[in-house]
Amino acid sequence: MSFWPSPLIWAALISSLLIPAALVGLSLLGLVKSCGTRYLAASLCGLAAFTTGAFLCWPRYSAAGDYFVDLIPAVCIVLTAIMLFETFWSLLAFGFTMNILVSLGKAPEGLSEVEIQNDLGAGSGPQAFQENRLLLLKRSGLVREVPGGLALNGLKGHAMAFVGRFMYAVYNVKARGRT
Repeated sequence: MSFWPSPLIWAALISSLLIPAALVGLSLLGLVKSCGTRYLAASLCGLAAFTTGAFLCWPRYSAAGDYFVDLIPAVCIVLTAIMLFETFWSLLAFGFTMNILVSLGKAPEGLSEVEIQNDLGAGSGPQAFQENRLLLLKRSGLVREVPGGLALNGLKGHAMAFVGRFMYAVYNVKARGRT
């Protein structure tokens, strides 16, 4: 018994890793402006790579039954990767909480809750969502209250804001709020 992955599993793993690589490539090339369309294009690149790999792996199997036994978990790996990367991508591209952190990182003196609301366009939506996100940031220790507003808290808050700015730059995502 060998624990080494089969060729189809390797194809699934490699094509799954192609999704974030395709996101970076599409972002750097600037071919697709919309974040949602960019993710869809990267996912389709991953699916196309897996489909090509699956067809190329067919001759390596002696029986069709063995091929389909490996095909089912390989498809599950690719679909799981698409869902996992979609979660991270949506938090980065459309995440209100990450935008708050990045905005606070760019304003060393801090921002009031009204400024955050105005900068990020949350004033038109339900107030409860914004308050929930701010409470989450406070409880996690990333943000602290200062006279007149909020500011990043210590190394952890600044590190998360830096990671957010870095990911925005790598994936060419336009941050809302202070620029």
